[in-house]
Amino acid sequence: MLTGTLSGEVHVGDTCSNWIVTSSVTVPEGAKLVIHPGTELTFSAGAALVVRSGIIEAIGTEDLPILLTGAEKTPGFWAGVALQNASSTENQLAHVTIEYGGSKYSTSSAKAGLTLLGSSTTPSRIEIVSSTVRHSSGHGLALDAFAKLPNFAGNT
Repeated sequence: MLTGTLSGEVHVGDTCSNWIVTSSVTVPEGAKLVIHPGTELTFSAGAALVVRSGIIEAIGTEDLPILLTGAEKTPGFWAGVALQNASSTENQLAHVTIEYGGSKYSTSSAKAGLTLLGSSTTPSRIEIVSSTVRHSSGHGLALDAFAKLPNFAGNT
């Protein structure tokens, strides 16, 4: 199981490829979440993955993609992934599918599978390559005016 506020560098999928997320996970400043190829994270109702000034590195492959999904296959079952003031150039999603997210995120009115929120001094920044956001209750991707996508290619 994966839950709560992370610290240090946390690897998921290196020894077990199926993870249950029972409540929201926060990646704060100074923490890094590394999701290994072939890993599946299944989120409970309303749970979120929030990268709050921390780092997310989810790099799957074509043969071993990463899946972030809801425990029920209902649009908006879980909150989705949100980056808040996460400006690290290390933030990456590659060969990742985010599905059935998009229930209202607590600090935004956006209903999206993936949300980027920031400010002029700390914009959220992430590279997204060969990834898919589907079956959200609202938008697939919601960006505020400060979001930065330095590499955005091959996505659905």
